[in-house]
Amino acid sequence: LKPLLPPIYIALPIGMVALVCLDKLLINIKKEVVFDLKNVKLLRILSWCCIVASAIAFVSFIVFVALRLYCDGIMLVVCVLEFFVGIIVRVIKNLFESAIIIKEENDLTV
Repeated sequence: LKPLLPPIYIALPIGMVALVCLDKLLINIKKEVVFDLKNVKLLRILSWCCIVASAIAFVSFIVFVALRLYCDGIMLVVCVLEFFVGIIVRVIKNLFESAIIIKEENDLTV
């Protein structure tokens, strides 16, 4: 399992950033601050963290296959799932942006 350590160490700071963003997002939602630009920024960072982690996993998978070190289909599945979660979070971020625009328009309506 030693070949798995470098990708984990590379992805660890990205995972920590994602956890901090998720924690801040949950704190904002608990405070009932849902449709806010801060949350959109946090969702954007979270989606990019997922996509970068997916890229790290994919590059690691390719390197492991090329060097015949450790090749398991689970690694490829994790890569695809990370990318999929990143895309889903990106869609939610776009929905939040649209909801904020609609909310601002409704607030200005008399």
